Parts: sequence; structure tokens; C-alpha cells
Amino acid sequence: MKQKLFNPDIAPSCQYCLHGRASESDLGILCVKCGIVEDDFSCGKYKYDPLKRVPNVLPKLPKFENDEFDLDAAPEEEKKQVAS
Repeated sequence: MKQKLFNPDIAPSCQYCLHGRASESDLGILCVKCGIVEDDFSCGKYKYDPLKRVPNVLPKLPKFENDEFDLDAAPEEEKKQVAS
């Protein structure tokens, strides 16, 4: 089976289309095939252009201390249970 390179769940939208480009004056999308259209519009000539898609920003990871990853240093409660 052929593996798809891009997510097939991406909804067709002229802002990701090969034939459209964003208007500088926020009129919408300037489409070679259909003229000026809304951002979420899509026509039969829609062709996905992955370079126009802006990825979601990932959340920042929390900071960890090096001693949290030390396997030799057990918490005090575990040391007491092992000694008993």
C-alpha cells in the first residue's frame, strides 16, 4: 500500500491551493482560476500546495533537573521501604 506523505484529513481551502495566493489588502485569496475568493473556499481545480501551510506551534516543554533522571538516587520513602 502506498503511504500518503501528507495528512488526508486536511480540508480543501484556497489558502493552501497551488493556484491561489493571499491578497496584500486582505480581500481574500487571489485565484488564477476563479478570481477573488474567500479563504475557506475551494473549487474543482483545487490542488494542495504543502509549502503554503503553516504548521501549528508546539507547546514548550517543562524544564527538568538532572537529578530527576538519576536512577541511583531513590526518593526517601522508597529507601525506607527497601531497608525494612
